[in-house]
This record gives sequence, structure tokens and C-alpha cells, in this order.
Amino acid sequence: MQARPGPTARAESCVGLLRRRLEAIEAKMLELLDCSTVSTWRDDPYSGVVFIGFPRHYWGKPDDQQRRLQIELKGMYTDWSEQMRLLFSGAPDDLQKHISETDDFVRGWIEKESSWEVEPDKERNKQTFRKKTAVFHDALTTLDDPKRSKVTLVPDTNAFVWCPDPVRYREIAGDDSYDFVLLPTVLSELDDLAMKTRDEAFREKLKAAIRRYKGWREQGRLVDGVTVNRTITVRSVAREPNFEKTLHWLDRTIRDDRIVACVLELQRAMPSAVIVLVTSDVNLQNKADAASIPCAESPSR
Repeated sequence: MQARPGPTARAESCVGLLRRRLEAIEAKMLELLDCSTVSTWRDDPYSGVVFIGFPRHYWGKPDDQQRRLQIELKGMYTDWSEQMRLLFSGAPDDLQKHISETDDFVRGWIEKESSWEVEPDKERNKQTFRKKTAVFHDALTTLDDPKRSKVTLVPDTNAFVWCPDPVRYREIAGDDSYDFVLLPTVLSELDDLAMKTRDEAFREKLKAAIRRYKGWREQGRLVDGVTVNRTITVRSVAREPNFEKTLHWLDRTIRDDRIVACVLELQRAMPSAVIVLVTSDVNLQNKADAASIPCAESPSR
């Protein structure tokens, strides 16, 4: 079957997005190193002071331009680092140790802390920085598996209620083969809305979506996935997200935040997949953008 161009052609996997953001951080850091100065402690035989166990070279006092770059870098890197750590939270201890050590190094150089690796030569400092961050690139490469780059579409509640047919999402996927994943927050909200809504037309939409879901359950275990229309796999996620291991600003009591946290867990489980949140909710889109989750508008009703 021939692939169709769609919004996912512009979307990236979690690994791809983190790599691109890392490259932007590196470019900004090289810009900072270009305008930074380095001083050297000079031995004075008449001073009576001997420097032992202290780096010989140190960063010069930052000017306004450097301060601006530091502030920008710190914001970029803090957000990126949190997502990187979450992605590798289940990695072997030695890999997590290498990532943590590199993280400490990058933060120290952004803050211009004392370092044994600082040299008077700017180009050597750039080489050192690139060599250090190669740890990040290598770690991301280990998760980058083209064989597991399948498109995964995750509808929010409104998207699923108004358009419960996975086939209708084909134009979003840009392909005939993709996964269609239902989150626990979405499924729990279906029953809740069905009991509370007074809008009869909307109630019928909810009942139709619930019937479709139950029909898939009769075909097999949805947590393992069932095939519809020959090439589309419908799956459901059973567990609510673990808020002890997610972005610090997400609130478990907020429905949209639970959706975002659950998609982040999907990214950790499938880092090479192109996972797209399907929603027309502007607030949820905004939160997804902040969490580096690709979005697509819901299919037309």
C-alpha cells in the first residue's frame, strides 16, 4: 500500500526530537564558548602562595552577552535534561551513570564553574564540549531503531467520541499501517460523561464510541492489540501514568496532565516510534508542545 503524506511526515520520534534539541543546545554552547574568556593563574615566587589541587585555568568574568547566553542555555538545557533522564530512567546503571556525569559537566560549563578541563584555547574547549556530549548522542543512538518507527496515534476523549473509527485517522498517519492507542484517562472519561451529559446527541456519540470499544474487546486482548481493517492495530493502555517518574510540572489531578504523562510513558516504551497526540483542545495542545509531544488536529466530524 502506498503511504500518504500527512501531519506525521513532519513529526519526529522522541529520540529524533531529543537529538535535534541537543544539537540546538550544542550550537548555543559553542556560541557562548566563542565569546568567553579564560584566564590563567600565574605563579608568583615572591607571594608565598602556592596553588595546589586547583585548576590552573579559569573562566573570565562574563559580560552581558555571555549572561544572556547562559540564561537562554540554562532554560533550554534544564527542559531537555529532564526529558532525557526520564527516557533513560529504566536504563542500566552504568549508562545512567555516564549520562549523569555528562549532565553535571554540561551544567557546570553553562554556569562557568571551576573545571580542570577548561583550556585557554577556545577551539580546544569546543572540542572538549563536543566530546563530552557525544555520550548523549551515543545513548540516543542505542534507542534509535528504524524497525520500530511505526506511527502511533493517540486520540484524546473528544477526538475518540466524535470520530471513533480508526480508519478515519489514516490521513493523519500518512500511511495505511499504524497503531491507534486508547489511554485509561480517555476510557474512564467515556463512562463518566455518558452518565453526566444532558445533551442527547452527545450521549449517543458516547454510547457509539463505547460500543465500538467493547466490540474490539470481543476480538481479543486490547492490551496486546487487535487488528482492524487489516493494517491498523488498536491497543489500550491499562495503567495510569506514574507521576513519580514524569515531568515535574504535571499534576495528577488534572485530566490533560494525565494524558500528557501517559503519552510520555508511551514514548519511553517506544522511543523510535512517531507518537502523535490527536486533539483539537488548544490547552492540551499547549501542554503537549511543552512536553515535546507532536500533535495533530482531530479528524473532521
